[in-house]
Amino acid sequence: MGSFLKSQIWLLMMFICAGLTSCEPTHRQATTESLSKGGSEDHADMGKKPLSREQIIDAANTAARERGWKLEESRSVFDEDNARWRSVFSDITIPEVEGHDYQVIIYIRRAIMPSEPLWVAVDRSTGKVLRVVGD
Repeated sequence: MGSFLKSQIWLLMMFICAGLTSCEPTHRQATTESLSKGGSEDHADMGKKPLSREQIIDAANTAARERGWKLEESRSVFDEDNARWRSVFSDITIPEVEGHDYQVIIYIRRAIMPSEPLWVAVDRSTGKVLRVVGD
């Protein structure tokens, strides 16, 4: 991974650690409208009812666990409108998410020396994990 991308991820992680929106249970209320924002337009998924916020988080949690992340030692962030994803990966084409209405969940290890975050992009309609970025 290039040094520019690492520096972007580090800056993003610092903003997240400062207390932005998290996936903790008190923040799990979401409207269909807020879930339908933020991904690419996916014409194939038009008309399908989006998954609930909890279902999207569950799919991302499974992907994180499969990659060795201990969720009890991590903080998860529901990236509203995929704003952080877009700010970090705006100059990179990620084919797995192109043409999908997706939602990104970001995982950050709770540690004295934070590591690189884990980014999980989940299709809003199917729950399929489209792309995972990070360790």
